[in-house]
Amino acid sequence: MPSPFPGMDPFLESPNTFRDLHNTFITYLRVDIQKQLPTRYVARVGERAWVETRDSHIEPDVLIRETPVTVPHESASPVSTAVAAPVIVSISDDEWVEPYLDILLVEDQRLVTAIEVLSPTNKRPGERGQALYLQKQADVMSRSANLVEIDLLRGGRHTTAVPERTLRSIDYEASYHVCVRDFAKPQQLEVYPIRLRSPLPMVRIPLLPGDAAPTVDLQAVFNRAWDDAAFGRSIDYSAEIPPPPLAEEDLSWLRDQVKQSSLV
Repeated sequence: MPSPFPGMDPFLESPNTFRDLHNTFITYLRVDIQKQLPTRYVARVGERAWVETRDSHIEPDVLIRETPVTVPHESASPVSTAVAAPVIVSISDDEWVEPYLDILLVEDQRLVTAIEVLSPTNKRPGERGQALYLQKQADVMSRSANLVEIDLLRGGRHTTAVPERTLRSIDYEASYHVCVRDFAKPQQLEVYPIRLRSPLPMVRIPLLPGDAAPTVDLQAVFNRAWDDAAFGRSIDYSAEIPPPPLAEEDLSWLRDQVKQSSLV
């Protein structure tokens, strides 16, 4: 069953659902790129892990109750006992693991191209996930390495290397975008603005100078991820879409797309 939309599915942008899409998308992106790489390169999935800590609440671990207990015949008096209750803990430390994709040189495992699919935590100011992401972004851009950033989230703070004002000057109505930094052209960025109603683009993945760059069809990768993860079975397409809210015209279009599918 195909997705009801020609491009990104905005119903998948809620943090819990997007986490699944993110992982699946990275897997199929790696498969597509690996098939096109010259033999001296290899694509590897890495993981960025951290813990977000919030306030927790712990209930008392022992509860004292007056419990009548029948003792042998020589003593019929009830006695009090301490009854140990289970420890009730509200889990508030969120463990996060985010996959990313690196293209390495086989001979020395040198990083050639870092590929990131942005997550909600990468775009949330003040969170550890964003700090770690920006740290890697700065590190890659300070080296002789390429960076490909794929932002399939309308919400959150703008985070990719292209300044937001520059992206808006290219296409003010872009809901999503891809930013490619080729280290051989350090003063340039390749920007692919993506509108809500448009398919995801074909994107060039730069390697070292002189080597042919693979081209990835992001829409084909998304379609495979959407279908193989069976999102059509679990997403409630009659519900409200995750924030931010859409303009009325786009919302009307979205509802029409869903009605034309067999998902409601």
